[in-house]
Amino acid sequence: MKHALILLLLAAPTAFAITIDNNNDEYLGASIDYINHGLRVNETGNPAKSTENQATGYSLRAGFYSNSYLSWEMEYADAGSADRYYAQPGFNDDHLEVSQRSFSLSAIGHLPLNETFGLYGRIGFARMSGKGTFESQATGQSGSVSARATKPVIGIGMEAKLNNGWRAYTELTQFSKLKYGEHGSWPADSQHVRRLLAGVSYHY
Repeated sequence: MKHALILLLLAAPTAFAITIDNNNDEYLGASIDYINHGLRVNETGNPAKSTENQATGYSLRAGFYSNSYLSWEMEYADAGSADRYYAQPGFNDDHLEVSQRSFSLSAIGHLPLNETFGLYGRIGFARMSGKGTFESQATGQSGSVSARATKPVIGIGMEAKLNNGWRAYTELTQFSKLKYGEHGSWPADSQHVRRLLAGVSYHY
């Protein structure tokens, strides 16, 4: 995975040099993100269980168009946090909270539909960082777990030109699964994030 990320980084300046034309521009963007957290947690003495939680996050992006059909983008995304409550006999409020942030580099392929609307697809790599904190009424334990990994990220979206400088966009993005380590008898097994976002960008 690290080798693929290095190749993507090396390919970016080459693409800039080869495909640059009179249509290129740079842009900055920001969005509000609706996040779906998928959590899989191993409970003491019980099989692993999966659950989904929703949260609100945000993302900031900066990019450069090589031509009308290709851009390269850096993005910081805060996926907010998700809660997981345990239901063990006699203890109903054992609690795990998990948050995730990422920094990604992606290639964006653009398909103009007309002068106003266009579709795009994203493929890249994200450096993800997750943290979980937990408290157990059943065992009296508390603590935290964390994980970091570089994983693929993919997405599809639509954008619309508002005027010569501003554009609106919406996107569905899927981040790869992030695995956590164990802490005592309370392992947080894994987390995956899917987001639906809406934002605006300024092109200059």
